[in-house]
Amino acid sequence: MNANSSTKPEAARPDGFVFPPLWPHTVLAPGLAGAAVLATLFTPPEIDVALALVAGAICIGSALMLARRIRSRERDLREMDLRLLHSQKLAAIGELSSGIAHEINNPLGAILGTADLMLPETPEDSRLREYAQDIIRYAQNAAEVIRDLMVYSRKTKSQTDFVKPVTILENSLKLAMRGIDFGSVLVKKDYDQSSEVQANSTELQQVFLNLIVNAVQAMNGDGTLSLGVKQEEADVIITVQDTGLGIQKENLDKVFNPFFTTKDPGAGTGLGLSIAHHIISKLGGRILIDSKEKKGTTFRIILPAANMERNKIRFLHAKDPRQIEDSFYLQRKILVGEKGYLEETIRRSEDENAFHVLAYKGMQPVGTTTLHLSALEGKIPIQKNFDISPYLDGKPYAEIDRLAIIREERGSIVPFSLMVLAYLYIRGRDVDTIFLDVFSDETKLIRMYEKLGFRVIGSYNRPLPCTVMMLNHESNYIDQVSRMEHFVQGFFSRLMPRLDFEGQDREYVFKTIHEINKKSERIAEAALLAEKNKKANEPDEIVPPGITEDVDSEKGLPEYPN
Repeated sequence: MNANSSTKPEAARPDGFVFPPLWPHTVLAPGLAGAAVLATLFTPPEIDVALALVAGAICIGSALMLARRIRSRERDLREMDLRLLHSQKLAAIGELSSGIAHEINNPLGAILGTADLMLPETPEDSRLREYAQDIIRYAQNAAEVIRDLMVYSRKTKSQTDFVKPVTILENSLKLAMRGIDFGSVLVKKDYDQSSEVQANSTELQQVFLNLIVNAVQAMNGDGTLSLGVKQEEADVIITVQDTGLGIQKENLDKVFNPFFTTKDPGAGTGLGLSIAHHIISKLGGRILIDSKEKKGTTFRIILPAANMERNKIRFLHAKDPRQIEDSFYLQRKILVGEKGYLEETIRRSEDENAFHVLAYKGMQPVGTTTLHLSALEGKIPIQKNFDISPYLDGKPYAEIDRLAIIREERGSIVPFSLMVLAYLYIRGRDVDTIFLDVFSDETKLIRMYEKLGFRVIGSYNRPLPCTVMMLNHESNYIDQVSRMEHFVQGFFSRLMPRLDFEGQDREYVFKTIHEINKKSERIAEAALLAEKNKKANEPDEIVPPGITEDVDSEKGLPEYPN
């Protein structure tokens, strides 16, 4: 991963980074301080004061470094404790769920069977028939809850069908109104025409029912429940909004965690929203939350229309707030969660004016990288740590930073595509010199960049060793194809159908593609001419068949390190 010193951890992390050694603080610093104190026995008072200040500065600096190290260790231990506790809870759920499935599914099966027997014996317009149908729905919902508990112990698959969100939302509202007291809650509906979605109807009903019940309970029997369904392009959006107490800001990032609940003990398991998030994610959708204390909460469920490719990978320039948040979400998930970056360094001031490239798989963000252009920002982040002035020629320059890919996509088209798009866009802006920095122990990543044509130009250590790399276009560049473009050209056909760049962004990318294609044509023509001249000069010599090296766009791609 590209890294910037403002994002480097202060100490070692579980991903393999090495802590700075202790001996400078436990041996060297006290020794220097002691030597300064002893020196005062043989020096004038003026020098004594200076030596005392030096000794104090050494001790203070060492103490601060040790304090930061201790805080970092404490953070790591807390995170490990939380992960261990979480895994223990999931293990307990997995062990318990098999017993629950046996003990509860049997009586549920009997209830369903009995209700099914009642249906043929009740008239179509009888209220008893409606009650029997409700019994079946409740029992099916309970069975789904049991099955969903099993997701914490093993992976399960459910049958999906083409369903209408409005119909399922209405059924969920009906079940909720019969299951809990709505009091004086007013229900408002705003349903537009929308496409069907591909989902398991019982699972989707479970999601809607959970959100409706939570919304009503948050209003304590007085307020407005707003339900909405609309379509935006290929997205079907379902909204559940309340005017209740809202969710405290510090809890917003926790509401989808298993077992998290703000309800009183015994009033909730903390699994409802976690399971809802799991179901929606499994469908290739998103579930978003917006809440303000004492003003209410809005849940937005975004599902792909049934005819949309849920696994299609696409790349875009993050512009709207949701996309920008997705980019920072991935940086926190990968760079903070895995690499140990400091949380407070995500979303730096320089990131606000940067160009973020995002990769989506369906609706899920799976990868991102950030581009910094000197023409837009004046300077690039790497200049805070490393002097790049010897490599500048007065022309614009750029930095590729913050490459973050979710673990499941690191062997796919995503990592290389992000690097290719970053390169194409930067070159389209007439930038010849590109920088990046990498943790020095990321040897696989460094090799990947070297395959793309980057070369090592130096390093810095603040606070961990980092390798600085550069890709530039020298005077003879027009006569040769760089390693980056060697890979890029054969990759165009795979990348272009996935590109969602628009307007000038797209023009910059295609400008570079056109230049590479024209350059390759000139090189091919020159090679053909050279071959003809060679044959003309040696007319009687038998020339063996030439050996050509085909570059398969499916092979030879640099490996993104796991």
